[in-house]
Amino acid sequence: MLTLVITLLGIVFDSSAQAPQPPLMHRYEIRSDFSYFSTDANYEPGGGTVNSLISNSNFTNMQLQLQFLHDTRSDLRLYGGLIGSWSESDDGIYIRNNYGLSEYFLGAQFWQRWRGVWLVPQADFILPAFRIDETGDDTLLGEGAVRVRGGGWAIGKFQAFTPFTFLGFEYRDEGRSFLLPYRLGITYKPGSSWWVQTELRGYESVVEDSDTLNRDYRRLYLRRVNGGSYHFYPINPALSELSAEAGLMIGPFALKAGVAITLNGSTAAQGWTGNLGLSFSHRPSGPLPDWQTEDELEMGNEEYDQSLFIEGGEPEKSRPTKKKIRKKIRKKPAVDQLLNETERELEGM
Repeated sequence: MLTLVITLLGIVFDSSAQAPQPPLMHRYEIRSDFSYFSTDANYEPGGGTVNSLISNSNFTNMQLQLQFLHDTRSDLRLYGGLIGSWSESDDGIYIRNNYGLSEYFLGAQFWQRWRGVWLVPQADFILPAFRIDETGDDTLLGEGAVRVRGGGWAIGKFQAFTPFTFLGFEYRDEGRSFLLPYRLGITYKPGSSWWVQTELRGYESVVEDSDTLNRDYRRLYLRRVNGGSYHFYPINPALSELSAEAGLMIGPFALKAGVAITLNGSTAAQGWTGNLGLSFSHRPSGPLPDWQTEDELEMGNEEYDQSLFIEGGEPEKSRPTKKKIRKKIRKKPAVDQLLNETERELEGM
């Protein structure tokens, strides 16, 4: 029960991430993911109301994420990487551009099974490559905050279908609101060459932003640098979106593409995202990980002869038991008995 509770404590909200696959010891993977986001409207505070950006403004952000993953054990995956970002805002008067590194990140997953379901606790640490300066005039490249995320996945398997879900918690410094990210989706993979996936994902704010009572100053700042978009640096944001993507395996390479559209939100940007991904995976020799798990292959409580599983695959030959050889020890007559017999023989002479 404790494991299930831990698993239902969040994970990373990623705009272009396939549900994770079970690890294989000593396997490593190199990933590159490109995303393109465009918006010209905002969800206003309180949710439900959508307003176009002033003066036909618009905001565009492109990101390239490079990531390295290593399955150090059959139940442990470590990963890390960085994100480069390019942003452009058009406020109707000026067009601003900015580019550079936006974040570095490290993370780990611990895989375990519970009644046929993968439970995967996960921890992530995100370090910004820049900080937001409200006196500056540069278009924002990201959130500009240290973030710590904890949580996990619950992943099932029903023939070719893989449903998955998570619920998470994200701490952010600089007085920013904390987030509760979530994902709910399903992957269809009929073979080993291709797959498709759809999901509903998003986040809610918990623990209010320190500038909650000073929204006007934040709004004017974003109007100046981001064309008024709430895509980065909003106050107490909430957002939900629907995504779909497909992938193709070509030997050790995997190619994927997808699109996502926002459904609802509060103090967030309304828009759409397109993404492309390419990865290379090196697997050690031997069978690939399967959804047939160790517990399905165990002998259970049945008794079996351990000698059938010794090295070499042949049963150990039975060794003859040593029989105790008992020798009949002939008792020697006592000395007194010998003397009596000698006396009787002398008397008879």
